[in-house]
Amino acid sequence: MAINPTLATDENCGELFPLPLDGETFVLRRDHIFFQIELINYVETSPKCGCRCVLIDTITGTKRQKPKLKLWGKGILFLSSKRIVFRATSGFSRADFRSFELPLPHLYKWKFKQPMLGSNHLYGHFVVADPTSPLAGATTSWQIHFQNGGCHQFLPLFYITLKQSKEESMRAAGEWDEDASEWNAAAYRQVAYIDPTDPSILYTRQPQVRVGSEETVSFLHSKAED
Repeated sequence: MAINPTLATDENCGELFPLPLDGETFVLRRDHIFFQIELINYVETSPKCGCRCVLIDTITGTKRQKPKLKLWGKGILFLSSKRIVFRATSGFSRADFRSFELPLPHLYKWKFKQPMLGSNHLYGHFVVADPTSPLAGATTSWQIHFQNGGCHQFLPLFYITLKQSKEESMRAAGEWDEDASEWNAAAYRQVAYIDPTDPSILYTRQPQVRVGSEETVSFLHSKAED
């Protein structure tokens, strides 16, 4: 998980998209997204002593406290074979918050809600496993709101891509059960149909990085939240 992962310009359309990781394939993009995260157990460097301190801990405590870090914005969601990346285009909570990535293998307790009033939304949790990350130790609660159109095309593709990513992660860690169900490319083709109420854009060809177009926005982890 990272705040402000590197973006690049797509040579095909001239728009910003996540700089591809090794072996990454983009599945779809979705506009008109409201995205929000709460870092519930946020670890940051103390400006006084320079040590890494847990400033908020609501996971084991009984009293609910305000998260140390809460970010939101409106923009575009990208789903790839490895992660979900949100790129904020408007309404972002901080000037230095422009994008966020959620690696698929580490998502858990995710659910989809389709309320009578309000937008469809996907939400869940994520724990930062990388000990070198500035967000190490943070338990993240995330929400993805679809503010335009349905999700009958997005949800099956998300589920299948998530399943494949988790299986590959388990194989790499030597935890794969050979009796478990295998990734089935035919299943992917089965759900890749056109739903007129779902404005998700499927990638029929992969975006190409324009040379020298990479950009990264620095995020001030030590900035205090009001």
